[in-house]
Amino acid sequence: MVISDKYEYVFFQRPRTACSTTGAILEKYYGGVSILEKHSTYSDFLKYASIKQKSYQIFSGRRNPLDQMVTQYYRLLNGSIENQRVASDFKDFLTHFDDSLFNRYFRNNNAGVQFYITYENINEDFSKMLKMCGIKQTHAFPRKKGGTSGKGYYLNEYDTPELRRLAVSKFSEMMRIEGYDFPKEWFE
Repeated sequence: MVISDKYEYVFFQRPRTACSTTGAILEKYYGGVSILEKHSTYSDFLKYASIKQKSYQIFSGRRNPLDQMVTQYYRLLNGSIENQRVASDFKDFLTHFDDSLFNRYFRNNNAGVQFYITYENINEDFSKMLKMCGIKQTHAFPRKKGGTSGKGYYLNEYDTPELRRLAVSKFSEMMRIEGYDFPKEWFE
């Protein structure tokens, strides 16, 4: 979590939403300071914050849950996530997906958020966030050269009707809460 008393904002760092990069930029260039734990929740913040800080503008990241699941799966495969059951394939991963992360960081952490920096429109949304705080943007949001963010590449993993049905059954609530729609062609 990053806070700026100078510009009166709080940025909640939600997993797999480019929160590390966003937080680092806010700290380096825009008066931000890390507080609590990186992925602290809104209720954690309320216990810590002063009365004045509770009135600050609140921002967070957001990313299409279908994209998040693909990222989570590949991170599990390459060993960057510990203490989780290894899936034999993407279908197995979706079937046994543990939504405790969603329950902690997403379902109960939208309270108070005034604006989301979406992963799919991160450059534009980051600029909007700064503008909302009255901050002149001095540095562009870094983008990996040739990155795939926002291009829908992750939908290739949902390549069978069976996987699509499974995703709809498992992630309908997550998609609704996060404000995303399933691809229309999944229902044709």
